[in-house]
Amino acid sequence: MLQFSEIDGYLDGYEGDKAYEAVKKLISGSISDRIGLYCRFAHACYIRSNNCFKDVEKCKAILGEAHEACKKAYELDAKNKDVLKWCSIITGSLADISDGEERIELAHEACKKAYELDAKNKDVLKWCSIITGSLADISDGEERIELAYEFKVANLSQTKPIMATKLFSNTSTMYTFDEALKDLFKAEEMNPRQLDNLLFIAKCFLAKGDKVQAHHYLMLMNECNLVDEADEVMMVEANDLLKMIDTVDDASHEETAKENSLIESTISDDEREDMRLSGSIEEEAGPSDNEMSRA
Repeated sequence: MLQFSEIDGYLDGYEGDKAYEAVKKLISGSISDRIGLYCRFAHACYIRSNNCFKDVEKCKAILGEAHEACKKAYELDAKNKDVLKWCSIITGSLADISDGEERIELAHEACKKAYELDAKNKDVLKWCSIITGSLADISDGEERIELAYEFKVANLSQTKPIMATKLFSNTSTMYTFDEALKDLFKAEEMNPRQLDNLLFIAKCFLAKGDKVQAHHYLMLMNECNLVDEADEVMMVEANDLLKMIDTVDDASHEETAKENSLIESTISDDEREDMRLSGSIEEEAGPSDNEMSRA
């Protein structure tokens, strides 16, 4: 729309501060498309929050502004796809840096509705996965349960039973990491080489015990360009996971070497001589009857 062309230009250029200031000027005016204005305000705040991701309190404050705008947009049209998309993204971002159950509930509800309206939207798939990860982040290990969403984006985690019952009391079907990967791969097909999506794919494979695939997707992250602090934080986590995988592999190889060395040390000199002689006799005997027949 013409009235939003300047703002959209800033958003397309990932210039969050300029977009934010431009929207603020219009909010106090008489723009008829309030929904479009609120969604653009949320978008601008999201970009700004990604550029101060290491300052958690500042990030929360910016996302709090966006959250208020999303609530206003939701009140105007609760079935608008753009509204639900930004409700999902903003509440998901808040959940990702917060341990508050209320915000996680909001994120869960927003993503569920957004999925029902637009199941193929890459942002919906991505943020549903991020919210799942946020639930795992506030785990205290009281009981191992399956966290699941009706839209089949799921994660296995240890979390608080009371909270899980509250959030998922109507969920009758449990999903697995494989189900989560299906939707993460869909998001990857629609918008390839996104850092957050690659990170969640790697985490799913790690949870499944597949270090080879996890390593592959973590390495793909190194090919991506970093555009803000949020990307920098994700790359730090990816590199930490790579180091962990390499450390575990090194420890495994070292343990195997120790076991082999221990076995070697338990073999007596007489046994070694018998093994040597046995090998020499087999070499002198030539091929067996079976080997001759195969020839």
